[in-house]
Amino acid sequence: QPSLSRQVSCLGSVPQLRAGPIICSSKPSLGIRPTLLARGGAAGGGSDEGRFVTDEDERVAEELQEWLEDVFMEVDYEKALDAADLEEDPRFEQDEADAGSALDEFTYGEMDLAFFLAILRHLDPPPTASFLDIGSGRGQLCLAAARVRPWSACRGVELMPEVLHIGRGALEIADPSLLKTDAAALELLLGDMYAEETQALYTASDVVFVYATCLSSEDGKTLKRLSDALAASLRPGSRVVIVNKELDTSLPFTLTDTLIGPNPDSVNADARAFVYTFEGQ
Repeated sequence: QPSLSRQVSCLGSVPQLRAGPIICSSKPSLGIRPTLLARGGAAGGGSDEGRFVTDEDERVAEELQEWLEDVFMEVDYEKALDAADLEEDPRFEQDEADAGSALDEFTYGEMDLAFFLAILRHLDPPPTASFLDIGSGRGQLCLAAARVRPWSACRGVELMPEVLHIGRGALEIADPSLLKTDAAALELLLGDMYAEETQALYTASDVVFVYATCLSSEDGKTLKRLSDALAASLRPGSRVVIVNKELDTSLPFTLTDTLIGPNPDSVNADARAFVYTFEGQ
């Protein structure tokens, strides 16, 4: 019986930056489809007037995408999968009651890069801020964030060992002289976003980003379980950006902005990024 990571056969090829659904059930598999950089997402019905994602965002995103693809082209995928084989997989260490809902969330989607850059531009965090990407996958957004802005720390937490170790391989290859963040401050960690041991990451983060399109929720929009985990650990003043889902505002989260941009996972609907400030207990 091959290991989980060996069942992920197409990881031997170079993934594009926008992946199609990775649907994992009892026999996880990884399907990757290339998607061109989405363009022209805008507030105000997609018209040029009042656009949130600017031409400059798109220009920088295209340059970043080319750079990232070059980096991932150099990753030793066999080495990454070997390293993943040695990990204790958090997907299968959960209580039986949680296992079903966790498996439902093994669907992989990726954020539009230009929209992500526009969100960072809008937030304009200081160089002393720390960044965390929850469900960071191969770490593209962490690398992009470190390339365009200085951060005191730039971290990602990911549940799937296979993609995590591909991301770690990319961190080793990326030229640190091209980064605005110290390469030593870049880190990709294996973990469950709901687990108690992950809470310290939330406490240490000033900007938390979640591409939540594929995360499950009871009502289809509110991430109650993640809201509880964040509220238990964030520091007052921390900001959380949730794309295509919402936090539970019965907890001390204040919605400060709703930003609209391209949505690679839908041909009919824009993506919405909800920006919250945590007010503390």
